[in-house]
Amino acid sequence: MGSAKVPYLAKAVWRPNAPLTILVQNRRQTEQALLAVDDRTGVTRVLLSERDAAWLNLAENSPRWLADGQAFVWMTESRGTWQLELRSKHGGLIRVLTPPSFRLFELIDVD
Repeated sequence: MGSAKVPYLAKAVWRPNAPLTILVQNRRQTEQALLAVDDRTGVTRVLLSERDAAWLNLAENSPRWLADGQAFVWMTESRGTWQLELRSKHGGLIRVLTPPSFRLFELIDVD
């Protein structure tokens, strides 16, 4: 996903033991990609991408990397309502943490 397709930087997160992580979106905010940035080379790799025909909302405190940098918590509306997912450091889905009925509004912290 190149910078011409998703030119807007929506968020940057850099936690100890985790890569610099940036969230980029297209102008219409219907496509976004979460990228890990190699701090030595600047090379990026896509951790995940999402699309919605109408609009993608931004989650304030997501992604939230775990202390060891081996996984992160991602907040998504991809199934129609806000849910938390646990994702590997490479972006793969480990498991969905909250059911749709949980009525999640915001991620405050991860312990």
